[in-house]
Amino acid sequence: MSKSKILFWIKMAVAALIIICLFLPYVTHTEKQMEGMSDMKISDDITINASAAKDLSIAEYIQVYMVASKNLSALGVDDTYIAVYLGLYLALAMFTVLNLIMALLGKNIPEIVFSGIIILLNYAIKWDFDDRNIIGEYEGTVGIAYNLFYAFAFCMIGVSVVSVIVNKVSDGKKIVN
Repeated sequence: MSKSKILFWIKMAVAALIIICLFLPYVTHTEKQMEGMSDMKISDDITINASAAKDLSIAEYIQVYMVASKNLSALGVDDTYIAVYLGLYLALAMFTVLNLIMALLGKNIPEIVFSGIIILLNYAIKWDFDDRNIIGEYEGTVGIAYNLFYAFAFCMIGVSVVSVIVNKVSDGKKIVN
């Protein structure tokens, strides 16, 4: 198997792992932290049980804010906040899917750009969670997805850079003038 084929399959695997991170716990709570949590009322009809919020993934946050977007304004929560939060989570999901599509198409430069955007969005979401005290000493802690987003996105950047170099060398082009 050629080097470029091996790199292609590595990039496909890493892109798939980045998508899987959307479904892994992004925020997790210890049993001690769970003691002080109460159920969250999203609307008159919908309440999230505190025990269900123990390990929340980005996909679950998207679901919560999609439902909440219709109901939280009635509870006095500003629509701007909902739009920003939902926009961050949806952007992260969108760029993970675009990263997989670019890996499938063998487009190295967009993979590098989208992986960089994933890193920035991951940082922005973590900063937002810190700012809103979703993550903190007495609140939740970052889950495994937070660290894996960084690890896999940096891995994708590295493999894509190597792929660009391998493609240039195999085409007989000079890498440095």
